[in-house]
Parts: sequence; structure tokens; C-alpha cells
Amino acid sequence: MTTWIRFRLTFLAVVVVAALLTLVPSGEHTQPLGVMVDCANDRKLISPLIYGIAFNPLTELSQTSQFTIGATTRRWGGDWSSRFNWQQGNAWNPGYNWYWRNMSVLPSGNAWQRFFENNAKANMSSALTLPTMGWVAKDTTSYSFPVSSRGAQQAVAPDLLDAGNGVSLTGKLLLAPKPQVTSIETSPDSSAKWVTAISDEGWSKKSKLELVFLDNEPDLWNATHRDVHPTPSTYDEVLQRSIDYASAIRAANSTVKIAGPSSWGWWGYFYSAADAAAGFAAQPDRRAHGNVPFLEWYLSEIVKEETRTGTKLLDLLDVHYYPTAPGVFGNSDADNLDLQQARIRSTRSLWDSSYTEESWVNARVVLIPRMHAIIDRFRPGTGLSIGEYNFGGENDISGALAQAEALGRFGGGGVSAAFLWTHPAEKSEQYWGFRTFRNYDAQGSNFLEYSVPTTTVRDMSVFASTDAATNEQVVVLINKANKSRFAGTLKLKQCGDVKSVRTWNYGGGPLGFVEQARSVVNNDQVPLDVNPWSIQVLRFT
Repeated sequence: MTTWIRFRLTFLAVVVVAALLTLVPSGEHTQPLGVMVDCANDRKLISPLIYGIAFNPLTELSQTSQFTIGATTRRWGGDWSSRFNWQQGNAWNPGYNWYWRNMSVLPSGNAWQRFFENNAKANMSSALTLPTMGWVAKDTTSYSFPVSSRGAQQAVAPDLLDAGNGVSLTGKLLLAPKPQVTSIETSPDSSAKWVTAISDEGWSKKSKLELVFLDNEPDLWNATHRDVHPTPSTYDEVLQRSIDYASAIRAANSTVKIAGPSSWGWWGYFYSAADAAAGFAAQPDRRAHGNVPFLEWYLSEIVKEETRTGTKLLDLLDVHYYPTAPGVFGNSDADNLDLQQARIRSTRSLWDSSYTEESWVNARVVLIPRMHAIIDRFRPGTGLSIGEYNFGGENDISGALAQAEALGRFGGGGVSAAFLWTHPAEKSEQYWGFRTFRNYDAQGSNFLEYSVPTTTVRDMSVFASTDAATNEQVVVLINKANKSRFAGTLKLKQCGDVKSVRTWNYGGGPLGFVEQARSVVNNDQVPLDVNPWSIQVLRFT
């Protein structure tokens, strides 16, 4: 598994005020909603890189949604990318995901070149995960745990019965073979040569290379790639690999953005894999580093190295985030109301300081503000990247609502880059949730350039935007209540000569947004009516 344009324009602010009525015992009921758009107040620039998706080799040649979803950038990443052999061009190893086998990325050709070509066709820029673990696949046929030599195992590859899953019939993990069985050593110099080749061969002109990631989830290597990296990574290892590879990359390309350390999730923000292996009560690695949480220590050490050498090594702090409540990250049964509501609530871990993650985490994650606070304290000016996220529910209205909510939070929260893992199917509900901000009208219309924080009330989120060219305003309303309709008025304040509004609604299903009749704006206000569990987009002109 394993986001900067600056213009000066009219200021936009959105203040949302909502009053809740006594609830009707059952059935749909209406709650009043008052929204004011004040174009005289502060606004934030939205990074276009928050609208990212990820490369999926299984769908690259079959699904078109990755090219029609409206993404601005695409990431080459995931567990398999840690062992991609760029010089061979089409070989990698997905590790525990698929029987520890070296495999072809695509049926034929050079996979990373095809990646750049397809990104260019879809007008997407590129983000590249560079291997830093030290080993990459030597071919497309080797595998680590042959049944013929290592004995019977609990599972074997359905298309290659000799390739086992590395677990004996008694449930014991088989010892890792020598890395050379499947892999060859790689180095910072090799990664730098790849970055250079992308530029020298013109690939970055086809699809701009925006970001490079310093590998993928190094805090899980001893699980995802235990056949070549069985020892849990430590604070020192992850830092040193980041320094070595970032230094080589920066020497090869002075402008590309570098992101790291791509921690897998919650405990990876605070501890190392060595701590996890020893037990978090003991946390020997963290204690050996002054009991400083990992990300805080990592950034402070990066600063020390940059000060020593005068070379900027890191542009973005990259972390991954998935909801951990059971069943949320998945494609839930549309009849499972509890799971649907849990999925919608789980997005609150991105921003809400009053929300406790409903899982083994059992903590107030507050991901975006938390990461900004770490950055501000230990390395001010660093961007925030969420290199992988997914709230599930691809074929469920709750997945559409959660996806739209996430994009709204990224934009309003000052996230620099974000990449959905990987991409939903064409016309799935999660697909339309993404297109809320990217081509809601099927004519290329998007959420605009600037956003401001909005007041969020229970069950209703409101995001608003404007841009430098047209002085239009686009507002997104997300009704997360399954029985409450919100009705009221949206009022414009100092927004110029706004005469009309077009409205699009999405309430689930494959057909996407449906446009209502154009409305006239009278006295700078327009009526609102937002159905339960739905998304509404308004564009004012």
C-alpha cells in the first residue's frame, strides 16, 4: 500500500450557521440551514495536487476511470514500488501481497514509461515512489518460498503452485531466504539516474514530474518485504536512507519536490518498526532517541543535516492514512446502515479535535492539524502530503460522501498533496464523490482556486471557492444525515454582481450529478434545499 499557485484576488469567506430543530421520531424531517458567503474576507490557495490518484497495474489497460475522474496528478507507489527495477523497466515484487514473487508490472513494454505516457494523455502530472530499501527485483520470474525446496505451505499462488506464501502448515513463518534469490542491490545513485533519465529522455515534458517519494511505508518493510528485509526498520535506518537518497536525488534534479518518510499510519507517526516488534510498552528505539515521537525526531534530524550540508532534502512531510474502524475501508453492503454511518463519521479524524477514532486507535487523530503542528514546530514551511488514503465504500453513497468530505478538508486544511489509493471504477459512487470537486457538470467545471475555512455543523459540511480569472463562486454542500433534509437560504455578501446560480445534485447511483433549472439570485440570496445523504454543488455567476 503500502498535494501553489499564488494570485491576488477578491477575498472569499464562508460562514455557516445552522439551527437544529427537535427531531421527528421517525421518517424524513427538515432542518433549517443558513449559509453566508462573505467575499470580503480571507481565503486560502488550494494546491491542485490534492486531487491525486494512484497507478494500479491491474487496471491500467482495462479501466478508464483513472483518466476520466478528473485527477490532476497520479502516483506510482504502493508496496510493489519498493522493489521496482527501473532499468529493467517492467519488473517488481509485491512481497506479501502476492506470494513474494517477482512479476511483470504490465504484460509487456516499459511500465514506467507507459505510466508517464498515460498521465500525459489524461493531462495529469506524475509522482514517483523511488526504492530506498536497497533491493529491487532481478527478473520477473523468481520467488522467495518455493514449495519444492521449503516444504508445504498454507497457501500457494493459483497460477504457480510452487510459489508459497511463506507460512508453514503449522502457521510458522519460514525464514527469509538470501535476498539474492529474487533481488539485486540498488543504491542512491541508481535512483538519481532514474530521475535524470526521466528528464533527459523527455518524459517529464510529457507529464511533469512533480514529486518523488522516499519509498513506501518503511515502518512495515519487515512484514511487506520480509523476504529481503526481515529486520524491523529503526529510527536511524529510515533517516539515513532518507538522507542518502534525497541527497542523490537533489543533486540530479534541483527542482523536483521530495516527500518522506511515507509512514504507513497511526503508530508509525510515533514509533519505529523496531518499537512495534518489541512492544509499544517497551519502545526501545524511541527511548534510545530521547523518547521523541518518530516524525518529530525525523524532521528535526533532517533540519540538522540540511544545516550541515546546505542542501534542502525534504519538501513535504508524507504520511498515509486509512480509517481503522472494522469494515470501513472496504466496499460495504449498502444495507449496512451502521457501517455506512461509521464510514461517514470516520472522516472526522482528518480535522475534528472532538472526535475519537472508533477502533483500536481509540484516540483523537486530528490528522491534518496534528501534522501541521508537528511541521510548524520542527520544520516550518514544509508541505503536508497524504500519500495514500481511502475511506472505502466505492459502490455506496456513504463512500461518495466520505470522498467528497476528504477533498474538501484537504483543500480547506492546507494540504499540499493527496493521493487516493488507487482509483474507483467508472461511474461508481466513490468516483462521483471525487468528481464533486473535479468535473461535477461533465463539462470540465471544478471547485475553484481559493478556499476558506467554513463552520461545520453536525451532519452538514459546506466548502466554498473562488478563482482569479472569473470571479465566480462554487459552493459544495454535503448532507451526511440519512433522514434530515436541510432547507434555508444562502446569502452572498460583497461578492460583486452575481445574477444567477446553477445547481447540481447527487444522491447516489451511476448517472452522476443532475442539474436543476437555473435560479435567479434576488437580493444577493438564493434558497437552499439539500436532500438526505446527498451532495449539492452551486456555481454562482
